[in-house]
Amino acid sequence: MKLSIEIANMKTNKDINNVKYAITVKEGILACEVKEKRVVSIVFDNYSLTKDDIIDAIEENGYIVTNVL
Repeated sequence: MKLSIEIANMKTNKDINNVKYAITVKEGILACEVKEKRVVSIVFDNYSLTKDDIIDAIEENGYIVTNVL
């Protein structure tokens, strides 16, 4: 399944790396890429995890998900 998530407070390269790490350590993530300044594109196996699992992983690291596309 494909998912794009907009993150309000992802501004620096450190933020990008933190968000990517929070996502990619989850089992079932197939790909993760920052396409625009605050948008992360994710491909994941929806049998292993849900979009809510991914959003929770991002928010647990202090980032604010503003939109799920």
